[in-house]
Order: sequence, then structure tokens, then C-alpha cells
Amino acid sequence: MQSFPNVLPLELYLAIEKRRKKMKEEYTRISETSMSKEDNFLSECEHIHNKVLFDCINDSLLQFKPYGKDGVPNPWSRSNRKLKPTEDFSIEEMFEIVKHDVSLYDFIF
Repeated sequence: MQSFPNVLPLELYLAIEKRRKKMKEEYTRISETSMSKEDNFLSECEHIHNKVLFDCINDSLLQFKPYGKDGVPNPWSRSNRKLKPTEDFSIEEMFEIVKHDVSLYDFIF
């Protein structure tokens, strides 16, 4: 399996998950209920699902980089890869394309 550089940093995902966990703990403390094993299992499943979505978004965003998923060719490479033709996508168009890609990933899994 080939790994590509992330568009969104992993630290962003970790910060989001840390905030989600803190909010869940605060809710549990306020509602005065303890988390059961089932709640812990569901929380772990939610964490895994969120990570998959984050990775899918990163994968989809790679198509908008100048060399796409392949990245910049090595200096010694004789590959004649050129930059993709620039397509001026608006933020809204990029969002719709990524949303469509992620919905396809979600369908596959």
C-alpha cells in the first residue's frame, strides 16, 4: 500500500478527537451516568469511523495538489510528468467534489 502526504495534518484530527472526548466526558459528568462497556465500545467505533472519514477527506483533497497523488517526481527521474492543467475550482466546487468522494468511500465501507 502506497502512502501519500497528508493535506490535512494528523494533529488537526487529534485536536478534534481530544475536544470530542472532553465534551463527551463533560456530558457524562453532568448527566451523572457512568459509561458502560457498551458505551465505551460505541465510543471506540465512533473514533475509528471518524478517523476513516478524516483519511478519506485527505485522500480526496490530494487530487487538487499540482502533481495530484503522485507528488513531485524525484529529481533523477526521467519521467516527463507535468503539472496537471490548472482548473480553477471554487471552494464550493471543491467541497462538493470531496463530499461526493467521501460518500463513495462511505458506501464502499
